[in-house]
Amino acid sequence: IVMDALRRIHEEDGRMVIANLHTLDTARRYCDRVIGMRDGRVVFDGTPEQLTTGAARDIYGADESFSEAATSTSIDVLDDAYAEAMLT
Repeated sequence: IVMDALRRIHEEDGRMVIANLHTLDTARRYCDRVIGMRDGRVVFDGTPEQLTTGAARDIYGADESFSEAATSTSIDVLDDAYAEAMLT
């Protein structure tokens, strides 16, 4: 609801909106531009389409085992990620 309101402010009023997000699915859904930072440095600056799993690994400082599900807000994805974590 908050992100929808911020999108309306941007689209209807032409105002720039800056949001600090920690979930890739939310960033891809709402943002025109994504800036990813790690340890105080910009490690990614691009469009949501350019935000690949490899770029996400750079942002999070993760290795090949990184799963975008760990950053998801989807209940189904969170349930699956939790179940997988419990099995390993």
